[in-house]
Amino acid sequence: MDLAFSKGVKDSPPLNLNLIIDGNYILCEEDLYCYLGEEIYGILGYIAYNSNALADAISTLSLKIKWINFDCSRNHFDEIEDLEYLSDILKQYSSLEIV
Repeated sequence: MDLAFSKGVKDSPPLNLNLIIDGNYILCEEDLYCYLGEEIYGILGYIAYNSNALADAISTLSLKIKWINFDCSRNHFDEIEDLEYLSDILKQYSSLEIV
């Protein structure tokens, strides 16, 4: 994530606003940030490093997100409250479907 941040893609236009998140690969908070950054902005794309920055970053995007295998993410997150908070942010600032 530090490498992506240092690459400075903040001024790049989003490449993808329709995302499918596979919960089999989102096992912690950092996984989610890395995944969103690369899916939205491409390889080494950066979106955020904490929940406040995530909210700021996606508030101006028209994201449509489908999170499949969400239970796998739920079963692996260290703190379930963190996952719930992040999903609440995604619900507030994007169109989020959890399956």
